[in-house]
Amino acid sequence: MAEKKLVLSVGQCGYDNSRLRSLIQSIRPDLTLMTVDTATETLNELQSQSGQISLILINRLFDTDGGSGLDLIRAVSEQYPAQHPPLMLVSNYEDAQATAIAHGALPGFGKSALSSPRTAERIKAALGE
Repeated sequence: MAEKKLVLSVGQCGYDNSRLRSLIQSIRPDLTLMTVDTATETLNELQSQSGQISLILINRLFDTDGGSGLDLIRAVSEQYPAQHPPLMLVSNYEDAQATAIAHGALPGFGKSALSSPRTAERIKAALGE
């Protein structure tokens, strides 16, 4: 049996996770959106779900604890320099996107662009479609 492939959503609110789940399922119905709230949970999932996470979507500011998505991108890039899943920042702020890219993330998207065809194309590209 093939391993389940996951998209990890970090720090989003329930409403945004629902929207992301719909978007991911429309792109690849075989993917599951898994949600976590913190950087610690993310790093734990990277260890325990080794090889199963296809993409990590990271909110700029975590909904539950206010943690920094940019700090998480730096930490993942430093701890897994050669082998981490693609990272994308979910933020409307261009300066935050530029910082995320400088620290190893792919170009992300803002919540206002969740229904944009360009966002779906970016996610497809990140998934190797």
